[in-house]
Amino acid sequence: MSEYRAFPGRLDESEAKVKEGHRLNLLHIDPYGSLAEARRLSEDMLEELKVGSLEQVRTTAARINSLLKDAVEMTQRHADFRRQNPKDIQCVQKKLWEYRTTDAALAPALTRTRQCYAQEHWEDMWRRYRTAGQHVQLTEQRLPEVERQSDDEHQDYDTARSTLDDMLARLREAEELQRNCRSAIEQLDRAYNSSKSKQEQAWSALDAAVKLVKQNSLRFSLTDQVDMVLARAESLNRELNQRLFVPPYRLGAIEQHVVRLTDLVNEFAGTVQQRLNQKRQAESALNQAQWSYNSTRAKVRSRIKVRRFEGPYTSVIQRVESLIAAGRYTEAVHECHDTNQIIDEMKRLYRREIAKERREAAARRASASSSGSSKKDDDGDDDE
Repeated sequence: MSEYRAFPGRLDESEAKVKEGHRLNLLHIDPYGSLAEARRLSEDMLEELKVGSLEQVRTTAARINSLLKDAVEMTQRHADFRRQNPKDIQCVQKKLWEYRTTDAALAPALTRTRQCYAQEHWEDMWRRYRTAGQHVQLTEQRLPEVERQSDDEHQDYDTARSTLDDMLARLREAEELQRNCRSAIEQLDRAYNSSKSKQEQAWSALDAAVKLVKQNSLRFSLTDQVDMVLARAESLNRELNQRLFVPPYRLGAIEQHVVRLTDLVNEFAGTVQQRLNQKRQAESALNQAQWSYNSTRAKVRSRIKVRRFEGPYTSVIQRVESLIAAGRYTEAVHECHDTNQIIDEMKRLYRREIAKERREAAARRASASSSGSSKKDDDGDDDE
């Protein structure tokens, strides 16, 4: 009964909200129909109250509340769409202009990418970009109808709203795809330029390694090893240039060739550095052997005859120099050890002579001391 008594006031309130929610004819919604149905149901609810059908009264009351709510909400939605649709139409127009502007700026890069890079690098991107472009074109074609639906004469706001939501979603996807395309093109260019840079670095490292070989007159176990490496590097470089400068570029194949060239150069540069270190060690060992011999010779020449050592020493030095010239650096280091035997023998003879001199000096001192004692004894006998 209380629900029934409250209904007239609630109906008036709902009608007021419906009238307040618009100022035009409602062409595509019928809130007054919902209100009329609610009024009719209220009469049914009165009869149900009279016969005491409380369960049916509750069902009817719920239906009345739903109708009143629907009437107000559809009117409010109608008013909201009437205000919002023009704003979103302007947003669609702005996004369409932005898309076309970006598309015009991106078009040369897309054309260059399709011309320069193998199809595998851009096929999927291009397919998705064309699809997005078709969606944008469809949006442009549909926009006049949305504007017509949203004007005060037609007021088909709900239909326009649904189309606008789809348009905005499509345009956001198109914007995202443009960003992805630009990023993908930049990534392709970075990968391509990186490969070129690696090629230049490898070739520069090869030149530096060859320069080291020439400057230091390095020799290798294989006499033509440098020529073999250069020939292989030049062959790889020609193949790489063919892939780097003759479109379409296949970045995977280019990277493989770059890796082969880089590995070859790194291995050769490592070998050159190793050979250079070995040569420097051999030269250092030779210098040390010469210094040790000469310093020992200068020390011992006053006591022993050093001429006998000149021949063996010269022979060792010549062998070491020949080994270094032939690139047999490790052998040269070992050969330098032969001078140690010569030096040790010189030192042994020197020590022997020193010892001999000391013995002789001691003998002389002993003899002199003995001679002095005998003279004293003789002088004593004369006094007696």
